[in-house]
Amino acid sequence: MRGSSQRGKGLWSLLAAALLLSWLLPITALAAEEPAVASTGAIVVDFQTDQVYYEKDADLARPAASMTKVMSVYLVFEEIAAGRLSLDSYVTAGVRAANISQNRAYSGLERLRAGESYQVDILLRLIMTASCNGSVLVLAEHIGGTEEAFVQRMNDTAAAWGIDAHFADSCGFVDEGNAVSPRAMAYIAKRIITDYPQILEYSALPETYFQGKTFYSTNTLLRNGTCEGIDGLKSGTTDGAGYCYTGTALRDGRRIISVVMNSTGYSARMNDTKNLLEYGFQCRAQQEELWRKTEQALQAELSPEDGPVWPYGETTLSARLSGVEGEIPCTVSWELNGQSVGEPETALLLQEGAEIKANFFAPGEENFTAALLLTFPDGAVVRREAELPAGEGEVSFSGRLGLSRAELYPEAELRIPLRVTCDQGAVLSIPAGWYLDGEPIPYYQNPAFRIGPEGGASGYTLKGEDLPAGEHILEFRLNPQGLPGVEQTAFAARLLVLDDAEPADQAA
Repeated sequence: MRGSSQRGKGLWSLLAAALLLSWLLPITALAAEEPAVASTGAIVVDFQTDQVYYEKDADLARPAASMTKVMSVYLVFEEIAAGRLSLDSYVTAGVRAANISQNRAYSGLERLRAGESYQVDILLRLIMTASCNGSVLVLAEHIGGTEEAFVQRMNDTAAAWGIDAHFADSCGFVDEGNAVSPRAMAYIAKRIITDYPQILEYSALPETYFQGKTFYSTNTLLRNGTCEGIDGLKSGTTDGAGYCYTGTALRDGRRIISVVMNSTGYSARMNDTKNLLEYGFQCRAQQEELWRKTEQALQAELSPEDGPVWPYGETTLSARLSGVEGEIPCTVSWELNGQSVGEPETALLLQEGAEIKANFFAPGEENFTAALLLTFPDGAVVRREAELPAGEGEVSFSGRLGLSRAELYPEAELRIPLRVTCDQGAVLSIPAGWYLDGEPIPYYQNPAFRIGPEGGASGYTLKGEDLPAGEHILEFRLNPQGLPGVEQTAFAARLLVLDDAEPADQAA
């Protein structure tokens, strides 16, 4: 499938807490001429904005060959970050790893010796320059105990990220069972660069020296200096995969990632890589022009959806946008009276006429100024603000306890319910709590008691044995601190705890 029919997919969203970002939001077609790509599968992605500028069968998983090593190296850096390994650590080569390193059927031929130990740093250099398979296996067996266990961890990681990738070995030599889509490969590249940027120090090496031999990078664009800013990442070649390359380049603080799969030859895959990276930077330049225009022209009509804003009331703010050029990924945040409210929403795609909404509780003040802040991919922050209509007078309440008076013996237990509503129909979050004889009851104080659309509910279970005989006052108080703009309200019940010796019919 040609890129023009599929270029519409694409915003990545990395969340820390989420397992995978969605790459499904469309972007506007760009004016730059699409590159000629001979590879069967391809994608080019903006590292900072996560926009997909071009794709060709990007969701079809196929053998990834030695691009698999990027995931293996990710796990190596994960071990280093966890303190279980370091770049200075030495790991011992097993018999199988040593044999592979001397087998001409595999790439690298670094000629390791079984039983000898090698520094992690040099193994990473050999992997990222000459794609040495034996070096990968040494690290995989050291980390996982067996290669099978290490590969399971690779697949578990891919599953946790939610990407279309499955690995059959640690180095990508095996085609059967190895299947990665170009989109998934680009995601893996972004993850390793984001989480462990030190990878670029290795992938940017044009060569490395080991045991009296110079090992040259398989990245000919890097070695020949024919692609400005290229500093990685990893090649791959097998019969099943064809010729593959995951590339990345940095220019003036802007990074582009490309992936080509199943190309026809060494030079073809590098030509496709260069063309895709160049196209990516052209698209980025066009995007930046749209950002600059929008930063000047953007208008936002801000208004509350549910009528006036009340102190401590839940507010749904809406901002309808105009003056947006193209489709722009932004981070959205809000302020109310100069204070940040809610959590910033990342990777939101701005479009002309788009409506952005946010829900939060207003502060305890009488006047309200809302501000919408849009952070563009170039770091520029556009701020649009407006005065919001505020409710008139104090917020007031209606409600009652489930009883107003009760008598109980010490052995009795009584559940006293509460129901309260806001007279203005607002949804509020205010301080409230239960009090006994004028004193706050520990653990029954709520700094943000919510009164929802159906009102608010609470309850207190009273045990007679906890109180001395005699009369007591139980109260539920709203706004006990007397915060401005909200009525202080209390709902009370009179309780009489009887003496065991006193018959109920003689009690006062």
